[in-house]
Amino acid sequence: ERCVPPLPGRPASCFLQGSVADLPWPSRAFDVTMSSDVLEHVPPELVDLAVAEMSRVTRRLMVLKISVRKEGRKPSLKALEEEIGRHIQLHETVKHTPFWIDKFSRHGFYLRSRIRTPGHLCCAFVLQANDSLLSS
Repeated sequence: ERCVPPLPGRPASCFLQGSVADLPWPSRAFDVTMSSDVLEHVPPELVDLAVAEMSRVTRRLMVLKISVRKEGRKPSLKALEEEIGRHIQLHETVKHTPFWIDKFSRHGFYLRSRIRTPGHLCCAFVLQANDSLLSS
């Protein structure tokens, strides 16, 4: 756990680091969760576990933004690849909105709304827990 010193008149902010495939919080710990530019980095073999964990800790709403393209080949990435002698794939799971909605629906979440994003670089949407999850 890391804490950031408080700004005047504000409480300290603390962060707990963990894997999206094994989140360190109890079930239904948060009314709303947000994930921005995370899920595309999850290896395909861990996607189902990551989706299950995100669903487990979320009580009501999830706000998700997920890249739908492979990472750009920036000079800094190319230089690192040359240095280590192998290709680096940062975006391991590149899928579109229906894929993600289907995955989360298996854990009781449905599409509440889409969020408009510029261009076709990512998908963004809000998922809501179904009534049976809200009552638990």
